[in-house]
Amino acid sequence: MIPELFVVHEYLTRVTPLGVRFWDQAARLLVSEGLVVTVYPLGSPRRRTRAIPNRSGVFVAQNLPGLRSIEYGKGDAEFWVGVTPPASPFVIEVVDERGRFQPFQFKVDLPVKGLLSWAPDVADSPPSALPTLPLYSTPARTVPAGMAVLRADLRDWCTNRPAAWAVLEARPEGQPPVRGIAGKDGRITLVFPYPEPHSGPLGSPPGSPPSGERKPFLEQKWAVMLQAWYSASVMVPNRLDLSSVFTQQPATLLATVSPETVLNSATLEFGKDLIVKTETQSELLIQAAV
Repeated sequence: MIPELFVVHEYLTRVTPLGVRFWDQAARLLVSEGLVVTVYPLGSPRRRTRAIPNRSGVFVAQNLPGLRSIEYGKGDAEFWVGVTPPASPFVIEVVDERGRFQPFQFKVDLPVKGLLSWAPDVADSPPSALPTLPLYSTPARTVPAGMAVLRADLRDWCTNRPAAWAVLEARPEGQPPVRGIAGKDGRITLVFPYPEPHSGPLGSPPGSPPSGERKPFLEQKWAVMLQAWYSASVMVPNRLDLSSVFTQQPATLLATVSPETVLNSATLEFGKDLIVKTETQSELLIQAAV
């Protein structure tokens, strides 16, 4: 008979109120290095707790104010069904010390079972079953080799102020859409893979049957469809708030101002930054929905 080496007197469980991963849409990679993630109760920014990444790149936060009873709960099925105390509102702030991604914040009720999910659109989601939060490039980030880049300086046509926190979506030929968010200064950068090369003239679908010799890659051009969302505000917050930025209304990008014409697309050339702007202007003018 095998002697009993251990006697279990009690089990101690620990529930983590928050677990979150971050996704770089451009490089299509999970990111943890360089990110500073802090959590605090809504309305109490001085009571901050820093979330720490584990070996899997998941940021976890524990010892959060007001959640002690939750953190020492059982964490079993019954716990999540109804035993848990009412959820508490918190704010999560994310800052990239390397300047690659827009700093942002958002509100969330804690605790969250499993990983925190944020997917306002499939354009922001990785090809993975595990949830993540998207990161949005800044103009200062280094563009990965072999990637295309779109840049614009968005300005409100009515107020002549930077279109802070405007959302711009680009749909390159044959590719899923990619989105970016303008900074407080209105500057925006979208980084994405180049589309498949054309075998014919501009506008023929990528991968279509060849109509002669394929153009050299350095001579390739592609159409990029554009769409924007923007709501003008008298008071512009200092930090991007994901809780509200995707509730903005569709906006109009202007190709010309006299007469006013709509800009729906631009042409991307291989090896060149796609600088999108209104004709005769140094900025890309945008009109908020009335």
